[in-house]
Amino acid sequence: MKKIGVIYYSQSGRTEQVIQQIKKEESKMEQNVIFSFFPIKPKIPFEFPLSFSSFMGLFPGSILQKPTELLLINHKNENFDLILLVYSVWYLSPSIPVSSFLQSPQAKEIIKDTPVVTVITCRDMWIQAQKDVSKAVTNVGSKVIGNVVLRDEHNSFQSLVTTLFWFLTGKNEKPFGIFPKPLLKEKQLGKISLLQGILMRRLKQNSLKELQTEVIEKDLFLLDSYKIPIESRIKKIFQLWAYFINSSRSPRSKKIRFLLFELYLVFAIVIIMPLAFVISLLLFPFMQKKIRIMREKALMGK
Repeated sequence: MKKIGVIYYSQSGRTEQVIQQIKKEESKMEQNVIFSFFPIKPKIPFEFPLSFSSFMGLFPGSILQKPTELLLINHKNENFDLILLVYSVWYLSPSIPVSSFLQSPQAKEIIKDTPVVTVITCRDMWIQAQKDVSKAVTNVGSKVIGNVVLRDEHNSFQSLVTTLFWFLTGKNEKPFGIFPKPLLKEKQLGKISLLQGILMRRLKQNSLKELQTEVIEKDLFLLDSYKIPIESRIKKIFQLWAYFINSSRSPRSKKIRFLLFELYLVFAIVIIMPLAFVISLLLFPFMQKKIRIMREKALMGK
């Protein structure tokens, strides 16, 4: 009998969709695999939907990965053959509850010496968040051996509008009647069925070693090569802003710094990002070798 532990946090409902899909597929499978589900629960729940100030307030903690207090997971000291870590991306970082769990003593208790497969739900970019997660998993004595990404399949602007609408209203409907609905689509959730099939077969054969190679062959995530260098630069800029905001010594100073960041963010979205994407596309033919190496590292979780 094989055991898979599923650790997850869902704030808005997209990650919960993945969990429900896993449970749905589990009922169709052979009885030689048992799934155990462990939700990560902050002591003080994160609200949803959010006010704009709450949405922006998540920024420094996400980037700096400042841990929040969590309720203990009742895992009964079980040993697992595999851990599925399902998480969402906040500001190019793992969500605060997930990064908090990975920094906790319980992470080592549950994950140590057990291979980990990550499932990411995100709007667009995810490589920097996965780097953080992979490093944290290594720090607790394990290794990420596979990664599936359930990413919005629309362009960056559509996804941005949809995500903001979803987080600020909590309504799963088309923003302004023209943008896509925010929750995951059947096509994206179908990747979970493929992943579970791969895991069942490989666990049965005791052959998890080349898992990520098969995940790549099955095309279980989206990755825009030309965005890879941009994402790295954005994360560095976000880190500077996060340190700047977090170092403020008074509520008034922090409020002013948040306002400056919000103004910068609007300017970046409207002016800088479109220019950066255009420049990246123009330079792409001359940077293919470098980007190909970066892509291969991202695909293999390095």
